[in-house]
Amino acid sequence: MSGRKLLSLCFFSLGLAPAWSQTVTPTGTASGKLCVARVANSSGKPVNVEDVEQELVQQLVNRKINAVAAPTMTVLASHLALTPSNREAFPALKCDYMLLTEIASPAVNDRSSLALRFSIFTGARQLLPEAVIPAAAGDPSQAAMAAVPVLSDRVASVLTRKKR
Repeated sequence: MSGRKLLSLCFFSLGLAPAWSQTVTPTGTASGKLCVARVANSSGKPVNVEDVEQELVQQLVNRKINAVAAPTMTVLASHLALTPSNREAFPALKCDYMLLTEIASPAVNDRSSLALRFSIFTGARQLLPEAVIPAAAGDPSQAAMAAVPVLSDRVASVLTRKKR
């Protein structure tokens, strides 16, 4: 191979390398970036929270929300609230909103096996008061996963309504 061809090939390869390593984030119809904190589990039942979190982010992206998984936790408490770590994540991750989600035990008179508690925050302000989505009875992981589309619909409707 001639030196000129080899040099062209090197420049061509270097030019494409950054494009291969980039991830594509869809442009959302909601204004701003939603950081999804890691899902907490206070239900005492075995649930794969990582799968729930991944499915939640994917469902939100499918609904044209600029959502990303954030390396910050939803802390177990009597109510969902931002922690100092969550607050630090806003500027560090350039978040406009943060979604906190907890897999919880259902209300006493509820026949479901689990409930998903969630709330949306913007800065220090709670944009969506804490809401609860009951999950179907049965296997806890499957019940939590089955409730994710309902949760993502609720979040997407709040964020797209906020844009208007």
